[in-house]
Amino acid sequence: MTTQGPALTTTFAPAKSCFQYYKYRYTGDELTCLEGGTGAPSACTYMQLGPSGSDANCFPSSLELSSTFYYSPGVCPSGYEVACSSTVGGETRATCCPSSFSCQTESGWPWYSTDLCTIAIPRTVEVIVSESVVGGDWKRTTVSGAAANAIGIPIRWHSSDFASTTTGARTSATGSATVTVSSSTSEPSSDSSSDSGGLSTGAKAGIGAGVGVVALAGLVALGWFVLRARRAKQANIAAAAREEEAKGPQMQPQLHPWELDSHEAMIPAELPSDSQSTKAMSKTIVIVGVTGAQGGSVAQTFLQLPGWNVRGVTRNPEGESANRLKYEGVEIVQGDLDDKESLIRAFKGAHVIFSNTDFFTHLQQAMAQPDITKNRTTLEYSYDREVAQGIRIAEAAADPSVIKTLERFVMSTLSHATKWSGGKYTTVYHFDSKAAMIKATEERFPEVAARMSTVTIGHYVTVWKLFDKLAPKLQPDGSYLMSRNTPSEFKMPFIVAERDTGAFVKALVDLPPNKHILGVSEEMTLPEWVKTWGRVNGVKAAYKEISREELFESVPEDFANEIGDAFDYFHEFGLSGGDPAVLHPDQLEVKIPVTSMEEYIRSEDWSTVIQ
Repeated sequence: MTTQGPALTTTFAPAKSCFQYYKYRYTGDELTCLEGGTGAPSACTYMQLGPSGSDANCFPSSLELSSTFYYSPGVCPSGYEVACSSTVGGETRATCCPSSFSCQTESGWPWYSTDLCTIAIPRTVEVIVSESVVGGDWKRTTVSGAAANAIGIPIRWHSSDFASTTTGARTSATGSATVTVSSSTSEPSSDSSSDSGGLSTGAKAGIGAGVGVVALAGLVALGWFVLRARRAKQANIAAAAREEEAKGPQMQPQLHPWELDSHEAMIPAELPSDSQSTKAMSKTIVIVGVTGAQGGSVAQTFLQLPGWNVRGVTRNPEGESANRLKYEGVEIVQGDLDDKESLIRAFKGAHVIFSNTDFFTHLQQAMAQPDITKNRTTLEYSYDREVAQGIRIAEAAADPSVIKTLERFVMSTLSHATKWSGGKYTTVYHFDSKAAMIKATEERFPEVAARMSTVTIGHYVTVWKLFDKLAPKLQPDGSYLMSRNTPSEFKMPFIVAERDTGAFVKALVDLPPNKHILGVSEEMTLPEWVKTWGRVNGVKAAYKEISREELFESVPEDFANEIGDAFDYFHEFGLSGGDPAVLHPDQLEVKIPVTSMEEYIRSEDWSTVIQ
């Protein structure tokens, strides 16, 4: 039975200790982790953000693990954000998770009984270890590459909650925008108790088992290698509230322009204004993966160009990253790479489509849930999933309702390692998957292929933020040492993806179709890079070449194999593999503005590295 909780109209601020990681031992029967049980140690311990249970310092006072509570209208606690949401019967149901955590909503798992948040942690973090794990007193230690869970805060609201409110206002920041949201004290409509998506009976066991399931694949954090950019610390639902409030109680639903052909013709009551006419004459770029590093850069580039409308496709249009982009002027639409029809709706009216897929999302999922691979290795599964999604994007672009306006189809890609290495490297799956998408597009969707251009994305210079071992390390003598398996003479093809991807896409839009360029901000050897880094930061720094085995020591095997093979491949054959069709930016007739390594180093925050 669902119990309605009180309104949560102010921002609850958890104590600093609530953002400390803890390691516990699970003792639930499902995993046979009782004393003397058969459960493996990796399946019987779990990491959680914050102390176990509903600590009064960490959660709103009305939260009880023994009952299901909702807070309406919902304001996420400080340091939390809406990680997932859905709308049922006019009611929005959402889960607040700690920033950078994701919702775990796999209700098919037998232990599932609560809102659960999960994260893969690629960097070294401090952990307080329970005495149940070490068999003695609690102790502090550090771990690198771990999965963790957190308790989610379930919230619900109706548009009427905001429209009818007159009792006060809350001002909060989302990105660079400041918004004011009215705070309601009215009770929500009775249909808010239609399910039990909140914290329920047995939540302790549910959370424990949940983390155990996450931990079954071992240390999966590095599979998060290229996932979404860091989210803002202040978590709230202000954007959704402002939209509902602005509509007003009498406002009729608005149809997006690309949806008009599926409804009866709409005749305007008056002629369009000058601004409406200008928008009608503009072109539209649709960005798949707009909340990521590459997609975000493309959005920022085209937002600054006159005559362009920017539309972003994301699975969660109400997420904080999506709401921040809305404020900046991006038209956000929902689209699922596993749902062709949703992509067709999102693509209608597009003049340019930027396609970007993510191998490592699937790898992270497969490492955490190996049963989903169905007799394939995790790498083979991830390859198949990414290729299928890339083909689905091209198939949606080929739909008659989309292709009629489409001028350019730009794909973020990598070189065909198997082909260009002469068969030496056949297991660089996240490279070859992109080549498979291109081949399928050329063979199955010739109209899209005729409009296609590609950018081969370079090595992310920001990778040190996600894989702590790649950052310069303080030495006993006060100097810094960067250690990698890249040969000292090799010129690394760096890209500042968050800034420069958009410039490469803009160049491909300006050029004729079927152009293929190398997306590189600057090529530089690692000794040169480290020397520049040390000079800019006023410290002594050096580079040391180490073996592949040393670099990937203690890293999950699948991830180590995939990235290790990729490094070996482009160290030997180059990022493009020597493909003559892929042009260096210097070979183009247009100049592409990019970020130099010194510019990047000067603008970056190195406070977590320099001690």
